[in-house]
Amino acid sequence: MLAYDELRAFFDKTRIEASTLLPLVISLFGQHDWDNRSKTKALSVRGARLSFLGCCTTDTYQHVFSSEAIAIGLPNRLFIVNADAKPRVAWPVRPSEAKLNKLRRELQTLLAKLPATLKASAEAKEEWGKWYMSLPASEHARRLDTIGFRLMPLLAFSSGKETVDVEIVQDVIAIVNYELRILAVNDPIDADNAITRMEESSGVS
Repeated sequence: MLAYDELRAFFDKTRIEASTLLPLVISLFGQHDWDNRSKTKALSVRGARLSFLGCCTTDTYQHVFSSEAIAIGLPNRLFIVNADAKPRVAWPVRPSEAKLNKLRRELQTLLAKLPATLKASAEAKEEWGKWYMSLPASEHARRLDTIGFRLMPLLAFSSGKETVDVEIVQDVIAIVNYELRILAVNDPIDADNAITRMEESSGVS
């Protein structure tokens, strides 16, 4: 788990000369192995399972991306969640140990079932196909289907289901549609307008 209380700290590290942090994170989005070789040393990662978590304000998110991060496609590999500031608590209350133990037992029960392979029903595939074909021609829609595919087994497994059914697919569609709206609202690069300008300058219609 690569976690940053402030997302800006991650981007500050990627800007360090000769830093390989950004290409490493990007590569491990779609695969589990990564190699980097220089004149003096070689770095090899095998069988990695990387999770990336960071927090920031809306203003920071819209301005923190470097040109390299944009060019390499990092914005479309992140799952953005908007949240309102919670009321301040002067004296936090310790969580209920009974509730925590219940959650631990439920998690242990789920993990004991791994590894697991879940298939999708014909109805679920049809429902997903309709959504996929209706995706807008937007930069923000890129890789939403990849995120959706990863969410399906997670939601089905955590719900105690042995199959990805229509209900799971509908829940996933609601999530990725939310993500599409959030990406458009919090656009750090105004990606669609940038593509339009590029097409107009090259004579593409």
